[in-house]
Amino acid sequence: CYECKTFVDLPFVCPKCGETVCNEHRLFDAHNCRGHYDKKVPNCPICGQMVPTKHNEDPNVAVSRHIEKGCPREGKTVSEQAMRFNFCSYKDCT
Repeated sequence: CYECKTFVDLPFVCPKCGETVCNEHRLFDAHNCRGHYDKKVPNCPICGQMVPTKHNEDPNVAVSRHIEKGCPREGKTVSEQAMRFNFCSYKDCT
């Protein structure tokens, strides 16, 4: 095993980093995988769209870039948009 340096009869090969690991270290977090990272995609506070980020990029920078490039619903908050579209379709409902 790459992580604990023990001999393993049936090793696992990590699909992300290619290291040979034992059953105990087969998960990405268990062997500190170099090829795996958690990608968290932030939502724009104005339009609610998911904003893609580059690897190791601060989500705030990505959202700022999205807004500067022309957020599609600039000036309206998500709650204002939801109030506009979330209404009861039942006849005579107020």
